[in-house]
Parts: sequence; C-alpha cells; structure tokens
Amino acid sequence: MILVLVQYTTLVVVRFDTIKGPVHYIFTALTFFLILVYHFNVRSQYSENHREIKADVHSLKQFVACCSVVCMFVFCYLMLFYEDIHLHDASWTFACILEIFALLALGSLDMLDIYVVGLDIQEGVADL
Repeated sequence: MILVLVQYTTLVVVRFDTIKGPVHYIFTALTFFLILVYHFNVRSQYSENHREIKADVHSLKQFVACCSVVCMFVFCYLMLFYEDIHLHDASWTFACILEIFALLALGSLDMLDIYVVGLDIQEGVADL
C-alpha cells in the first residue's frame, strides 16, 4: 500500500511543469517520508543464520536514513529561508549537492534491503 501511495505522490512531483509552488514541495516531502516509512517496515525475520549481519545492516539502514533526512532538512532550509539562493553560486551548489546526497542515501536503502534478501535466499538454498 505504501508503494502505491509513493507512485501517486511521485506523479505529482514529476509534473513540476504544471504543478508548482507549495503543492510540489508538499508532495516531494510526502514521497520522501513514505519511502522512509516503507524501508523501515521492510525487515527480515532475523532467522538464526546471519542474525548478526542482519542486525548490523538494520543499524546501517538507520544511520543512512538519518544522514539522508539531515541532508534533506538542510536542503529544505536553504531553499525556503535563503533569499535568492539561485543568485549565490556557492550556496546553490551546496544545496544541490545536499539534495543529491539525500536522494543517493535514500536509494542506498534499497541496496541494503536487496543484500538482506540475498542472505535470506542463501539461507533458503542452504536448507534444501
């Protein structure tokens, strides 16, 4: 259900050419938040095999998610409260780098989930 909502909110975000202003920002934040919620609802069963590795991966997911959220909040602060940020090259570049890092960190949560799924598949094959 969460991923279906992400699809709808993403459609609003990518239609920036027609949907501008506060609606675009609200739906961008909603998409970001829903993806974080999804990743923290996806957890392995922590079977006996690889239990420590999975716990470490979950801790790493928390750290990466926190980094992503911090970068996104600083980006939002710069965009909302820094007057004419487009006219200041250094500030604009910093804001863009923060946004890119926030999205890369958010996307890396997928890679961590895929790693855990690979461990689960490995456990299933070993049990055969």
